[in-house]
Amino acid sequence: MQPFDLHPRTRIVFGPNVSNQINELARSLGGVLDSGRPRVLVVCDPGIVAAGHFDRITGLLRDNDWEVHAFHEFAENPTSAMVNAGVSVAADFQPDLLI
Repeated sequence: MQPFDLHPRTRIVFGPNVSNQINELARSLGGVLDSGRPRVLVVCDPGIVAAGHFDRITGLLRDNDWEVHAFHEFAENPTSAMVNAGVSVAADFQPDLLI
């Protein structure tokens, strides 16, 4: 195994109605371009879609002029094939931000 150093930028925002802040939070993470619409890839599991959270978040982003694409075609404990499918979606879409 090759050594590596991982420094994730993880931020968790929790509380009632914090989803209303999605546009401001996304822009604070660098999802802003000098020209054109910022592109965001939203990755979530099918349960989040079924619960309606996906539609709410993507709707808020679209209302604020984000170009939104989704990937939720995977299951718990995703296989390498599922991960590769997500990588392919991201490579094709070329997002500015991943949520």
